[in-house]
Amino acid sequence: MKKENNNLLSEENKSKIYYLGIDGGGTKTVFKLTDCNNREIGTIVKGPSNPNDIGINNCLNLLKCGIYEICKDIPFSSVIMFAGLSGCGNYPNIFDFFNGFGFYSFDYGTDIESLISNINEEKYILVIMGTGFVTFAVNGNTRHRIGGWGQYFDEGGCGYTLGKDAIAAGLSDFDGSGEKTLITKLIEDKIGEKVNEHLSVFYQRGKKYIAEFAECIFLAAEQNDDKAIYILKKNCLYVAEKINTAINLIKESNEEKIPIYFSGGLINRNDLVFPLIKKNITAGECRLIPVDFEPVDGALKCAMKLNDNKE
Repeated sequence: MKKENNNLLSEENKSKIYYLGIDGGGTKTVFKLTDCNNREIGTIVKGPSNPNDIGINNCLNLLKCGIYEICKDIPFSSVIMFAGLSGCGNYPNIFDFFNGFGFYSFDYGTDIESLISNINEEKYILVIMGTGFVTFAVNGNTRHRIGGWGQYFDEGGCGYTLGKDAIAAGLSDFDGSGEKTLITKLIEDKIGEKVNEHLSVFYQRGKKYIAEFAECIFLAAEQNDDKAIYILKKNCLYVAEKINTAINLIKESNEEKIPIYFSGGLINRNDLVFPLIKKNITAGECRLIPVDFEPVDGALKCAMKLNDNKE
């Protein structure tokens, strides 16, 4: 939903345009400002901004603080802004929020927009495996979303589900209903107390905190812990099932080799997750490609396109 200032910039003032990109997710929110020559003015990182996790008022307060901090003495009327924000699709008051700054031009969308802007393919699949999970099948201007319904409804493929599974395994180990697992020790080493004694903290600190325990799954799996390997396989199977759905939506022949791009924190462990995902992709040939750029740079690219479209 693009908003433009009707007062066209003079040729002199065009050189004073600044671009602001914002990438907001379940773990962190990144603000990056550049000048008209793509020289970086500054970057700041704040906490999570997904309103489904922290509430819409907290989300808007975080964005407001970040925007004022990164712009400092730069007038908003000289700033073209794009924000790619996870979880913001159902909050129409976000337009009024951004409109109130008086930006020269702005637009916003989901965090997927920031990623898509930097992928030079006509047909592909994009998978985000961060604190949360979502898959998109992209064919030109057509996009189909698979999954990404939040922690209450998604069943795998992200830091939160891996962390939740890790803690559940530790609690089941403690009470005797589950198998003994190295995961328990790794969690307790991290929290400094018994896993059952930490239960209230898990609940109080919520989704982002729980996602931090995903690493315990990877560490235990590397040491051939059966429970960790089972959890990792289960989560990767979930991802592969969504990818199979996506491939079937856009493939035109069985010979077509569709690229699959991956973004998010779990992709730092693609040495473990990629083989498990690929072995369960049955819908067709594919290439698994980790995204090698920062999503906030994609948001900046979206901001620059807003200016291109005005000239």
